[in-house]
Amino acid sequence: SHYIIDKPFHKFSLWNSVVIMYCILSVSYGIFATWGFLHTVTDALEAKYVFEEKLGIPAKKLEGGAVDWDKDVVSKLMSMQESGEYRIAIHGQELDALVVAHRILRKENFLIAFFNRQMLDFSIPIPWLSNKQMFCKSLEWCLHFCVLNFMFNHKYEIRPSFCTDPSKLKRRFLFCGIAHGVLLPFLLFFMTLHFS
Repeated sequence: SHYIIDKPFHKFSLWNSVVIMYCILSVSYGIFATWGFLHTVTDALEAKYVFEEKLGIPAKKLEGGAVDWDKDVVSKLMSMQESGEYRIAIHGQELDALVVAHRILRKENFLIAFFNRQMLDFSIPIPWLSNKQMFCKSLEWCLHFCVLNFMFNHKYEIRPSFCTDPSKLKRRFLFCGIAHGVLLPFLLFFMTLHFS
């Protein structure tokens, strides 16, 4: 019975405040993850509708991997765009296979270009690890949050403010660094479960 504490939070202490803070963070993360999941499901249902109803590609063909990207998807999208049956808003550009691929992979292409041009240095300042680039999933999320999500406007063009105001980028990186420090126990737990 002496192991059970009746009112654990009636006295204020550093430990109690840390526990309460992490409980609040855990609940906040749960809400955010649920919102992200619902957003992903909504996007997936929209894509399912377009593929099955508009393009006439059944789910079995999609699951089996028997879909030719150029012939089955892009050519049908282009013919439907030209006929006016199904319009896709591409701001000032003609729809073709290259435009579709660029729209889908724009953020990933920029991320690859950052690495290829050595604009991002992820080496650790430890003598025996100085030549190793350390890049993990949480760092990728951080780059998406700080750079790629703020880089483009609604027309998928680079925002002028992104290039002219580096202080906003610095603040986002600082916020992300603090968030990583606070959420480190959750990140370690998630990484252990995700990659084990």
